[in-house]
Amino acid sequence: MGVTAQTPSVQAMARMSGQLGAGSTFNIATRGSILNDASVQESRSFQAGASPAGQSDRWYEVTPYTKVIFSGFLDMDVRRNLPNTDKFLQIARTRMVVEHSLSPNNEVAYLEYGLELVYEPDTHKSWSGRETFVYENASGRPGSGYISIQVGSEGEIFRRLNVGSSAPAAPVPEPASAALMLCGLGVVAGVARRARRR
Repeated sequence: MGVTAQTPSVQAMARMSGQLGAGSTFNIATRGSILNDASVQESRSFQAGASPAGQSDRWYEVTPYTKVIFSGFLDMDVRRNLPNTDKFLQIARTRMVVEHSLSPNNEVAYLEYGLELVYEPDTHKSWSGRETFVYENASGRPGSGYISIQVGSEGEIFRRLNVGSSAPAAPVPEPASAALMLCGLGVVAGVARRARRR
């Protein structure tokens, strides 16, 4: 006979790759995981973040009457090897934030994509998609724009606290003790009545 036990673990991955205009490509990814020792009573977590080429913003110049198209691929994946139980709470999240100019008039679009495992019984979720962002300079003068892309992954494992074990329950009195307690209350009530009459 064999006995096996799974150790709580969480994994999260977020990746975004794309092309900005002609000949400008990037590929950024964050990945993390934690393996928690079931015998160690402590919470553990990880966080990871990245942006293209180590820069939070990417600026570009656009000639008059020109349209720039950014095309990106997004992949997100979160996993845990156990559903949330009365002993452990496992959380995994991925997040992508894209902020970019729409035109030289400082119009900005802000998009956020997220995927998470929190209280759901699921142990795995994934998502992939493709997005296209357009910057259009419809004026007769050069215009500048920017795009900011950030990708993050994080996970946490909490050991649940057993609330019932932290404070001992009040003992239930035995019948003889309960009768003695009632007699004592009767004596106290009688003494109080006599004191009032006096």
